[in-house]
Amino acid sequence: MRTFDRALRCLKHPATIASIALLVVNDHVLKALAPSWVTGKLSDFAGLFFFPFLLAAALSPITRRAGALAFAIAAAWFTLVKTSAWGIALTQNMLYPILGYRVPIALDPTDLIALVVLLPAWRLWNQPATLKPDARAWLMLSVASLAALATSPAPYDRVERVMGENQVIYARLVHDSISYKQTRTVLSQDGGRTWQETRNAPSTLAENVTLPRIVCESTQPNTCYRIAQKEQVEESRDGGKTWRVAWSIPFGRREYMERVRGGGFRAIDMGPYDLALMGPLGTNGLSTLIVAMGDQGILVRTPEGVWERYGVWAATPIPFAAQLGLFSIIELPLRLSGEMTMCMIAGVFALFFVLLTLSLANRFIGRASAGVTLRSIAFAFAVVPAAFTPFALWALGVIAEYNLALLCAPFIVVGLTVLGIVQALWRPRARIN
Repeated sequence: MRTFDRALRCLKHPATIASIALLVVNDHVLKALAPSWVTGKLSDFAGLFFFPFLLAAALSPITRRAGALAFAIAAAWFTLVKTSAWGIALTQNMLYPILGYRVPIALDPTDLIALVVLLPAWRLWNQPATLKPDARAWLMLSVASLAALATSPAPYDRVERVMGENQVIYARLVHDSISYKQTRTVLSQDGGRTWQETRNAPSTLAENVTLPRIVCESTQPNTCYRIAQKEQVEESRDGGKTWRVAWSIPFGRREYMERVRGGGFRAIDMGPYDLALMGPLGTNGLSTLIVAMGDQGILVRTPEGVWERYGVWAATPIPFAAQLGLFSIIELPLRLSGEMTMCMIAGVFALFFVLLTLSLANRFIGRASAGVTLRSIAFAFAVVPAAFTPFALWALGVIAEYNLALLCAPFIVVGLTVLGIVQALWRPRARIN
């Protein structure tokens, strides 16, 4: 408890309050007005100053040495994310369930200069206890927690250009918001899985693309690919005389993607904006095809014909269906909160009708047994998970159309309600000996 009180006292200190204010102002105002090397480093300095105090408060119930452990974790983790693509991917995957988007983190070892701010923070941590924790300290704990998680607003990044050269994928990434528009070039050396900013991209990456855009294989000129203002990639095997759809969104998945994105975000913009071919050639003589998919990252087709989608910083593809796993099970009711609410309302009405039936049965048939009453209530509460099942199957991709799930749910509600009423009114015949 002493460690927790010390963390609160540090959060209450004027230097900590100033660092939190600097982080919020820099991320929400200064970066928009004057994006530069300076504003990029300010957030690192400000965040590293107060983050160990937050971490120490969280670790205080576990160990008495929470302070030293918090500073060590903060220094190690910051070093990892600034020098390792693996550290960036791990951090993004940990924050994604909380924030709902992948935080863009630059692989920039020069940011390690911000580690010097841990020295004055450590001195503040070890100062004698002169300030007692009070309501203001608790308030700063909440404010600092929000500032650490909600620094920059959810970014709207989209990939507008792609190129492939010597097994390196280059992409032109556009950050477009109400306050400013910024363009950066990034590269990937592992097929699109991880990205880092670069200033040495080919100059042609800055050129704009006019649709429809067609690219053809170098060794098989009759095999061509086209994008033409539709959310699909087309392929031709006769030099462009006829075209067929080689890739498109699976049937019934666009509405699911919009629902996962949520009403607070802008509409999905997957282009496609550009496409390019990259060697080396496969055994079938085909190249790797790369497609710029707007805010859905990039689409990659291997020479063997396997299609994969990869995120490019905050331009992250929304899954076509929920992935079976711990996080998907937890997120499922959250993603379908509207349907869950409707099912709960239906359960309340089902319970009302079943209990009304029981009261009528008491009046005209006789007193209902305790077993009948419990079974009736159980039937009513079974309406909620049963009616939610079609929506869950739709989210998981088993049911393709949302309208079909919407049609199934009322039938389940009505069916269970009728079944509950029947079992409430049913009386077994007495045995005749």
